[in-house]
Amino acid sequence: MMFLITLTYLIMLLIDIVFQSGEFYGAESSFLSDLLINTFGAIIGVLGALYLFRWQLRHDKEKENEARAIETNFTILLMQ
Repeated sequence: MMFLITLTYLIMLLIDIVFQSGEFYGAESSFLSDLLINTFGAIIGVLGALYLFRWQLRHDKEKENEARAIETNFTILLMQ
């Protein structure tokens, strides 16, 4: 029963959003502004991906160095 009430509410909300009075689309649009916005978004996406890639490489290198240090310490302990 609760599911039907929630579904009905969501449908009413969707109808209210889709069929609002006035234009839902932007009134003014130009090629240059769209190009700048899309270019800016692409640059942000590429920079974010590069940042995450470099962060992951640094994280992996730190884990590798930590594992190597533990292995070296263990080897030194076994040699004594």
